Amino acid sequence: MSTNRISAMFDSMVDNILLKSAEKIANDARASAPTQRIKANINVSAVENTSQGKQIRVYVPLEDAPEARAYELGSGIHGAEHATYPIEAKNVPNLVFFWEKADRYFVGPRVDHPGVAARPYLFPAVAKNKNTILGLLSRGLGALIRTSVTAGFREKTK
Repeated sequence: MSTNRISAMFDSMVDNILLKSAEKIANDARASAPTQRIKANINVSAVENTSQGKQIRVYVPLEDAPEARAYELGSGIHGAEHATYPIEAKNVPNLVFFWEKADRYFVGPRVDHPGVAARPYLFPAVAKNKNTILGLLSRGLGALIRTSVTAGFREKTK
């Protein structure tokens, strides 16, 4: 078996394993996503060849689910900023909303929102699948080595 053919088989195997692994991570992340909008926008990229090797991404476009980062990492006083977010009424004199924590309506021109506590869904999905991915790569590489050695042995005995 030629080196080029073995290389092509290896590339195809790694691409397939990366794609299956990313889909598994995405499905696990969807199962624990904190909002429907995040769940609906968890995507898997195509496998890309980069200068560092192969890459695949499981991601949420922030233009489609702007709250995704805040829920993954925490925001406001619950995140790296350790600050509140000022929210001001723009087109009306007052903000009006039901404040569940205080069990009452808030009415006022401005509020300092504390942000949201982290409810990670992507990082735990990656951690949960790490050993499975390594196992798939190991078994795939073993199968490829057996196939190429067997093919090489057959060619030499012809």
